[in-house]
Amino acid sequence: VALENDPNNSDVKKQMQVLRTKMQEAKKKEKAAFGGMFSKTSLYDEKAGPELPVEPSGDNPKVFFDMSIGGEPAGRIVMQIFQDICPKTVENFRALCTGEKGEGKSGKPLHYK
Repeated sequence: VALENDPNNSDVKKQMQVLRTKMQEAKKKEKAAFGGMFSKTSLYDEKAGPELPVEPSGDNPKVFFDMSIGGEPAGRIVMQIFQDICPKTVENFRALCTGEKGEGKSGKPLHYK
């Protein structure tokens, strides 16, 4: 609207150019992220967090998910959960994985299938 009212205003022209540039950058990021859905691209420019070496501990429980695709076994994901760091969360997650908590208030099972 400002450009229509005063087409010779240099400040408005500069801001419109900045806006066009930012929109083009956003489209490039969107295309990189969603156009190559399964490639190693990221929508964000932040650096990945540091990868800390994890020492397996025999004292911490392990849980697993058996994966299947179309009813065919696809493998197993084994996770060690760190009870020494966050015991309550670990116990809740372990119970969720095993299904030992039964059903919730809504009658739905409290486990993964």
